[in-house]
Amino acid sequence: MKKIIVEKRLKHFLDKNSSFILRSDIEMVSASSCEEMLEIHVGSPAELVIASLSLPRMGGDRLCKTLRSDKELRNVSVLLTCDNEQGSIDKCVFAGANAIITEPVYSQELYRKASELLDVPQRRGIRVLMNIAVDGKFKNSFYCSSKNISSSGMLIETNKALNKGDTLNFSIFMRLNRVTIEGEVVRKLELGDNHFQYGLRFNNLDATSKALIDDYIKIREMI
Repeated sequence: MKKIIVEKRLKHFLDKNSSFILRSDIEMVSASSCEEMLEIHVGSPAELVIASLSLPRMGGDRLCKTLRSDKELRNVSVLLTCDNEQGSIDKCVFAGANAIITEPVYSQELYRKASELLDVPQRRGIRVLMNIAVDGKFKNSFYCSSKNISSSGMLIETNKALNKGDTLNFSIFMRLNRVTIEGEVVRKLELGDNHFQYGLRFNNLDATSKALIDDYIKIREMI
């Protein structure tokens, strides 16, 4: 049985997907505040916590930081929602969220992310949020999620359509460090619902950036 602690305001998005809420191997508990979610998790640990950044008092980022700082509580996936502003997204990144959904929240996206986090083992679920500019394709940067990062490349997920051979400039936040990298799209997978996964190969990664990525992976694997 896998347990989800979800903010009451967000629960109705999951309720819309009957195939999810009727699964016999999932228990879903709702809470009105981050303080209540923390109390529930302390008493009966969950596999996934879903909260919004904008909750009063503690807020989703503080909840995530509290969980990550406690070795007895940190072994949980955290999905945070926030407005589509860089400052808000950065708060979620720095807090250590496994996944971030920008508002407005859509039921199918929340369901897909929650299902993914429940099915991915924690020691392999390494995710960072990236600010990406694509040479010759998008004038403005955009955000996407990433997993399976290594010093040679990573897998990213986004709703932006890219092509093999596209060159991307990354700005990756890892804990308190910002790493700037150039990479190339080497494979593409369509997920449906206007979402794509891309395999990226890093180009000319310097020794400092490589060391920061390696250290980041080691730290996250210990969580």
